[in-house]
Amino acid sequence: MSITYFTEGAGLAIMLAAFVIATQLAYIVTSRTGKKTMAGLVAISTSFISLGIFVLVLSANLQTSMFNGNEAAMIPRLWAGLLIPSSAFMIYRALTGSEEGAEPAGRTDKVIAVLSALIISAALMDYLGYFICSAAFIFMCMYALGYRKFLMALLISGSWVAFSYLVFYRLLYVSLPLGSIIRAVFDI
Repeated sequence: MSITYFTEGAGLAIMLAAFVIATQLAYIVTSRTGKKTMAGLVAISTSFISLGIFVLVLSANLQTSMFNGNEAAMIPRLWAGLLIPSSAFMIYRALTGSEEGAEPAGRTDKVIAVLSALIISAALMDYLGYFICSAAFIFMCMYALGYRKFLMALLISGSWVAFSYLVFYRLLYVSLPLGSIIRAVFDI
């Protein structure tokens, strides 16, 4: 049996069912081992690992044709390669007590603030472009979520822009929107 069996039909249903069961088991086992406050974090991290595996399996079915010297499956594999280890690290931190527990009640004000930042960022993308909007979005989200080290927030936002530019724009040749204002200012 090939891995492509899991990309459609019964194989896909089996894989998705296994991921749902794995997430539920992670929650149940964690909540019964005295780490009840971490059960949600472990379950979410397990679902992200499942998502990463799902993306890896689906990328096996992509065409092998090359685009600008890069294989079509490169981007999904890159994201899965980042998502799986970082989620496993979150599970490790939750189970070893390095991670803070969840807040007892939800914070809808923070959800609304991040959602507002997302809507504003998406609305301004045509005018300001991807790089400015993504940096502003990251900074606004960090501020809305209570992070007050402004220099570090600027560094993280700038690092994301640099990473996006180098990996997507230069390495993978993904055309990211530059924005009409940036095009006019820099005469692009």
